[in-house]
Parts: sequence; C-alpha cells; structure tokens
Amino acid sequence: MVNLQLILGIGKGAPFWIITLFSFYDYLKKGGDKRKHIFYAFFFFSIGFAAAAILNVVLVPGMSESDKVISGYLAYIFDCCNLIGLFWLFVFLTDFVDYMKKYIKYAAVHLIISLIIILALPVDIVPADGDVPMLERQGIKSIMLLSFWFLYWSIIAYQFWKHSGLMTRNVAIRRSQMMSIGAVFAIIAYIFIIISATQEGSARAILFFASNISAALCGIVLYLGFCAPAWLKAMWRRSDREKISES
Repeated sequence: MVNLQLILGIGKGAPFWIITLFSFYDYLKKGGDKRKHIFYAFFFFSIGFAAAAILNVVLVPGMSESDKVISGYLAYIFDCCNLIGLFWLFVFLTDFVDYMKKYIKYAAVHLIISLIIILALPVDIVPADGDVPMLERQGIKSIMLLSFWFLYWSIIAYQFWKHSGLMTRNVAIRRSQMMSIGAVFAIIAYIFIIISATQEGSARAILFFASNISAALCGIVLYLGFCAPAWLKAMWRRSDREKISES
C-alpha cells in the first residue's frame, strides 16, 4: 500500500514539478510578468504536491503520534500552497483578460481570510475502517477551501475557454483550451474528495483513487497547455496550414 501511495503522490505531482522547472527557466531566459506569475503559481502547487506525496506515505495503519503531528503540518502546507498557487494562476489569467485585473485585490483578501481560517483550525487524523487513515477537516475550514477552489478554478476554466474563441492561430487556441480543461479536472478531483468523505470501505478507496487520477490528469493537461511539446505544436500548426490551403 505504501508503494502505491507513493506512486500516486508522485504521479499527480510530477506534471506540476515539470511545469515549475520549465516556467522558471522560461522566466529567467525571457522575463515578463506573465512568465513570473505562472512560475509563482506552479512553484506553490509543487510545494503542495510534494507535501501530499510525503503525506501519502506517512498516512499508514498504526501510525505513531509523531507521524500524526507531521501529517497535520503537511496537510497545512498542502492546503495553503494550493490556494496560494491558485491565486497566482488567477493573476496570470488577468494578464490575458485585462478587465479582470480589478478583481485581484478582492481575490487577495479572500486568500488571506482563507489562509487565516485554515491555519487557525486543526486537522484531525481519523481511522478509516482499519485501512489508511484519513484527514478530517473542520466544517468551516472545508467550506473556505472548497469555496476558494471552486470559485477560482471555475473562473479560470470559463475565461480561458472564452479567450480561446478570440484567437486565430490553432496553437494559441489549443493551449488556452488545455488550460481550461485542466481547470475542470482540478474541480473534478475535489468533487471526488468531497464524496469520498461520505463513503466507507471500497467506495471510499475507489473515490480516493479517482481523485488522484483526476489530479494527475489536471497536471498533464495543464502541462500540454503551458509546456506543449514540439510534436504537439507541429500537429496544431498543421491544422492552421490546412485551413489556409483550403481557403
């Protein structure tokens, strides 16, 4: 189980770590606010998923009290870094959708309030029918997490898809659509997590794996949007050339 937990943790975190390295190199090479904002976003996502990967290994049957304390700190890091990363991704969105810049200050206030509540309330480690222990967050903490997560990922998904309709080149269109689809997978991953907390036994395990798979798909699709490989860009450009030749 530990090996499987580790594989799941690394699998869903790997795309985010790759995007972080790519965006950091791109920012150092070319500079600019857009590259800086995307690096900030995925830097915090990477820290969060690194904490989650460790957490997947620490949460084992018969874990010690010290492991429970460590798990609590890792959960704080995961929750806070994901929200901070999402905030910077929203800022990155405003680099493309200019009229949304006026909402950054409200998003910043929302982030600060959410972080204060998250850090003020404890994380409980509860047994799950003799299997892997589960994290249990207090009600208001879950509400703050979910409201922030759903609100800003939904805005990002909608705005990037809408923005793709304003573009003319196929590469730009597809990259914007990939970012939108990645945001949808991020929302789906959290939906599975919410439902899993209400289930027991095999149903909970299935939903847990579904959440991890959705998170991994989110990272992969975002990778295709932000760091599209050369062969994929060539395929998208081919569609542009075909349209031109047909016209």
